[in-house]
Amino acid sequence: MKPLQLKLTNFGPYAKQTIDFTQLDEASIFLIAGPTGSGKTTLFDAMTFALYGESASDDRDPSALRSDFAEADEPTAVTLKFEHKGLEYEVTRQPKQTLAKKRGTGTRDYPSSGKLMIFKDGIKTDEITRMQEINLKLTDILQISRKQFVQIVLLPQGEFRRFLVSDSSAKEAILRKVFGTQLFQRWATVLKQQLNTQREQIKSARSVIDSGLKRVRWTDSDGDHDLTQLEGQYQQDQTELTTAKQVLDQTQQQVNQLNQQLETAQKMNQNIEKLAAKRQAEQQLQAEQSKIDQKQQRLDTLNWVHEQQHDYEQQQELTKQQEQLKRQKVTLTHNLTTQTQDSKKLDGQQKDLTANAKKMTGIQSEIAVLTEQRPLYEQVRQFNVQLDQETSEYTVATAALSKAQTDTVTQQDRLKQLNAQIDHQSELLKTSAQLTALQADQTAQEKRVSDLFDQQSQLAEKKKLVADAQSAVTAISQKVKTASADYENLRNQWLAGQIAVLASQLKPGTPCPVCGSVAHPAPHAVTETKLVDNETIKAAEQALQQLKDQQTKALADLSNQQQVLEKQTQVVKQQAQALRTQLKVQASVTVTDMLSQVTEQEAQTEQQLGAVKQQLLQIDQAIAERQTKTAEIERQQQTIQTLKQRVQSAKLTQQTTQTKLDAAQKQLPAQFADLTALDDYLTQQRQRVADYQQQVQTNHQALQQCKEQIATTQANLHTTESTLQVTEQRLTKLTGTLEQAVKVHLGADQMTQFIGLMGQLDEISALKQTLQDFQQAMTAAKADVAAYEQLVGDKQTVDLTVIQQQLNETKTQLKTAQKLADDRQQQVTVNGDILAQLKTTTHQVAAQLDELNELQLLVETVAGGGDNKLGLERYVLRAQLAEILVIANQHLKQLSSGRYSMQLHLEAGAYQKNTGLEIDVYDDNVGQVRSVHTLSGGESFIAALSLALALGESIQNESGGISIDALFIDEGFGSLDQESLSTAMKALENVESSNRMIGIISHVTLLQETIPYQIQVQPVGQGKSVAKIVLP
Repeated sequence: MKPLQLKLTNFGPYAKQTIDFTQLDEASIFLIAGPTGSGKTTLFDAMTFALYGESASDDRDPSALRSDFAEADEPTAVTLKFEHKGLEYEVTRQPKQTLAKKRGTGTRDYPSSGKLMIFKDGIKTDEITRMQEINLKLTDILQISRKQFVQIVLLPQGEFRRFLVSDSSAKEAILRKVFGTQLFQRWATVLKQQLNTQREQIKSARSVIDSGLKRVRWTDSDGDHDLTQLEGQYQQDQTELTTAKQVLDQTQQQVNQLNQQLETAQKMNQNIEKLAAKRQAEQQLQAEQSKIDQKQQRLDTLNWVHEQQHDYEQQQELTKQQEQLKRQKVTLTHNLTTQTQDSKKLDGQQKDLTANAKKMTGIQSEIAVLTEQRPLYEQVRQFNVQLDQETSEYTVATAALSKAQTDTVTQQDRLKQLNAQIDHQSELLKTSAQLTALQADQTAQEKRVSDLFDQQSQLAEKKKLVADAQSAVTAISQKVKTASADYENLRNQWLAGQIAVLASQLKPGTPCPVCGSVAHPAPHAVTETKLVDNETIKAAEQALQQLKDQQTKALADLSNQQQVLEKQTQVVKQQAQALRTQLKVQASVTVTDMLSQVTEQEAQTEQQLGAVKQQLLQIDQAIAERQTKTAEIERQQQTIQTLKQRVQSAKLTQQTTQTKLDAAQKQLPAQFADLTALDDYLTQQRQRVADYQQQVQTNHQALQQCKEQIATTQANLHTTESTLQVTEQRLTKLTGTLEQAVKVHLGADQMTQFIGLMGQLDEISALKQTLQDFQQAMTAAKADVAAYEQLVGDKQTVDLTVIQQQLNETKTQLKTAQKLADDRQQQVTVNGDILAQLKTTTHQVAAQLDELNELQLLVETVAGGGDNKLGLERYVLRAQLAEILVIANQHLKQLSSGRYSMQLHLEAGAYQKNTGLEIDVYDDNVGQVRSVHTLSGGESFIAALSLALALGESIQNESGGISIDALFIDEGFGSLDQESLSTAMKALENVESSNRMIGIISHVTLLQETIPYQIQVQPVGQGKSVAKIVLP
């Protein structure tokens, strides 16, 4: 993958920026330079975002890269063109961002979007717009993840120098992120957690054992106890429990005997008391005997009345039947009179209907004759309907023929218009070709004028830069002048101080260190001058020299910029003169006016060409319409011929039907105008006949029904009279019998009392129950007295106090024995449970100790706790680092001319942190291995660079041997001295031989002076930066 072009819009500090990497193809190495925070690394973030939709670092969300100064209607976007395996790709992405609504006011959140275009030999072969498909396609192309891409393409050189000299623990942390060996670290952590858990479980089990021994109920609680003593204690507890249970059983038997004796005595006393109570109850029942006799007498009377109840109810029922039969006789007599009158009326109606029978027969004959003539009317009606249809068909055909003839004339007129329009086609085609050629010329002129305008704009910027440089030269010259004066003053003060020191040291007869004279006639007179030390004068001298160096560089830059400005000014003037000549304008016309003129001419030509194209489009449409119209006219002529035939046929059919209609109408009766009048008359006559027949039938049915009703009423009247006579006889007999029985049992004239007793018959059940209950109570009382007399016999009441006292004393002994047995049982249960628990726990602890030893050994092996201090993760990373060193040594030998190679330190360190991943350097010049800490700045740089390159190649190899033809080295140069920096540059130039595009991201000034090919990033205020490519 090799970048070709990068476009940024409102991305980071860049408003609109394009980086053309193809301009750097001739560079062995190029520099991305600019102040800290200006946006140098943002260019790499943009490449990463274009390829993966994410920034280069994990802590930056793509949406956060949108420029703060971006307008609400200006989206953030990145476009990257790159080459890979003979194909060119152009990917454009926009992150999720908040923008102004396209319609209306306010803002809305827009989701991330993108587009991927694929080109082969300059021709687009595919275009993808769905984000998921874009991501899948780029992953398939590059074959590496975003993290791997950053590791391969962006080398944080400073980090690799720190990695080179760091201890094994620090290297392990870095390599863990690169190779994803966190699994081994998590595995070691989990094993350690399991080991600690196992230890805690054993500790808890032992605590359970100690706690259990403390809960044991010891017979002898003094001293320490163990599991063996607990087993002996448990056997002793079981023996004491058996003895306590035996004593408890004996005492319980004594209590049971005394309870039985007390219960027998209590029952005898209760029987004696119950006997006295039963005798008293018997006496009370005997006192109620007289009342019971009265109730028996009333019950006998009510029973007799109940026996007469059937005769009384039968008498009442016969009385009701007598009254009902009398009412029924009156009703039937009245009905018979009414029915006789109705019968006479119906006879009269029957005679009237018989008189009209002959008239109805004549009407029926007329209906039959007219019904036979009805089909003639139907035939006339059908002829009328047919004639109407044929007339309508003739009218429609005539209208259609007229319309078709009119349409044909219209189509022929339109065809003449189209032919006239099409005749102008050749002339318009010629005009279109002329305008197209003119437009191409004007477009070329507009581009040349626009380019000249851009060059003038750049020239203005150059002039501003020259003015700024002139100001900078003036400022730095003033600083040099001021610093020179200050330095001269300090130097004079320092010389005066030195002279004073020498003068103070002069002694008679001692040679002067300046002139060598031993005589000192006029020594320097010491004044009150401030003494200046050597360090101060040296610092001032260095500061002055730095300012002079800056002045020299500023003057050189100013001279270069002035020369470039002069050349560009001359070129722009020449191009402007050539354009004025070509456009035939005066020398006073500015480039802006020329651009406006060319743009206006181009717009006019575009408008004219658009009008001509519109006319040609209309002619194309006219040609198509002419073909359509010609075909339509031919179809219309065929249609007209068909319609003429249709009109003639319709006219002939209409005349034929009219002749048939006239013949049929002559055969119709004259008294009816049409079929409807005939049908109305027939319907009326048929209704008259139907009404007469209905009246005859109704009269016959009513007369028959009336005669039947008279016969039925006569029969019912006879039956009612007979039944009434029988009922009156039965009622007279039953009344006499009932009155005689009342007289015998209750006395004369007691019928009213008898009826009253009939209403009291419901007392019989209660009286019977009362008498029955009394008899049963009396029988039961006598039986109870006899039974208790047999149970008690001649026995007297027993004194229960002595027996109760013996029982209480024995129960006290029982409670004591029960408590002793419960205590022994509880002690056996508690100590037995503890013994079983402690035995189980002891076995578990033994098994857990075996597992603990095995787990301890595994943890030491995985975590590096053994003698070799090498854990499993570090062992795996050591193998990975060994492979990286093999690749790194290929670069290091090339960069150091075969002098150096790196190798792993084999011996274990004093601590785990410096064991396993330590790196040594073999120096071929001395034939010895030494630590990387002994390398100079330049030597450590090329060693770190070799490691970085090797890591990138290793990741590429693990990703399927993919090809990444770009390399960016981020910083790591600021701490190098001049000699080390020179060594580093030579090393980077050698690396370029692998045909990689190598860019250094740095703000070091010396690199800007050393590397001719540069991408310079400069802040321009308000959070914005611009980048430009500087070529030698």
